[in-house]
Amino acid sequence: MKNKATKDQATTGLVPKLRFPEFRDAEPWKPVSLGKASTPITERVGERKFTPVSISAGIGFVPQTEKFGRDISGNQYQLYTLVNDGDFVYNKGNSLKFPQGCVYQLQGWGQVAAPNVFISFRLKDGYSDVFFQNCFEQNMHGRQLQKHITSGARSNGLLNISKEHFFGVEIPTPSLAEQKKIADCLGSLDELIAAQGRKVEALKTHTKGLMQQLFPRDVDTQPRLRLPDIRNAGEWNARELSDFITERNEYPKEKVPLFSLTIEDGVTPKTERYERSFLVNDEAEAYKLVMPNDFAFNPMNLSRLLKFTQPSTPAEQRE
Repeated sequence: MKNKATKDQATTGLVPKLRFPEFRDAEPWKPVSLGKASTPITERVGERKFTPVSISAGIGFVPQTEKFGRDISGNQYQLYTLVNDGDFVYNKGNSLKFPQGCVYQLQGWGQVAAPNVFISFRLKDGYSDVFFQNCFEQNMHGRQLQKHITSGARSNGLLNISKEHFFGVEIPTPSLAEQKKIADCLGSLDELIAAQGRKVEALKTHTKGLMQQLFPRDVDTQPRLRLPDIRNAGEWNARELSDFITERNEYPKEKVPLFSLTIEDGVTPKTERYERSFLVNDEAEAYKLVMPNDFAFNPMNLSRLLKFTQPSTPAEQRE
């Protein structure tokens, strides 16, 4: 009886807490190894010309020229793997979001050349691409691969994960019909998120245009648009930024998180900007201390220091 109870508990563990009504009486999910559910891709690009790509955690596929500023394939290009739309690629590089490496499906690229140190594969019939991609995004593979990592990243930044260990990863899998139902549900949510994202971007564009109206241009002393109650206020006064700030010139006395300042994302953790920890220079003397509510300025982002133009009245400053 004890053995039977243990078996029943194990089986029950593969039934999700929330299930669509038509599948509530269906069989429990079964763990399926990636070796059983997929076919490895090993075809080399050879002399054919395709875009060399890399994979960035949280983003997916990116051209090497965009990620690294140049094509880094070099003499290894002919050994790169030919990847087609619908194929999956595992980048065994560690990152903050995916410490054991990330997996993404190629979509909308046609054909690309992926580094042969990545692991490429294609799902077999009976398995939903969208369902498995969501499993990878939940890092189901990473939690299982963790036990196989015996050291940090190698000199090329890749973890010592073998193909045998990777294809041994097991994904709890229901019937194809239930996989598709889950995929359709998650796909609808993704579309809703994308639609909301487009609204946010439109609002950002509107805000940017409004700010251009509410602040004077370089040659003006008054903005083109003023709120009614301060429409007849005086001209704005040009003041040096040094009138308002005090430079903090301190260095960390203990280990603190390291950040970069970028045009696109503002203040960003170094481990996210460079993805892999071995790329981060952690020498204490290379960093200044920044406290909450401080402003940071990256001189590499601007060619010159501009004067700060101040509204003429405190009321307008608050607006």
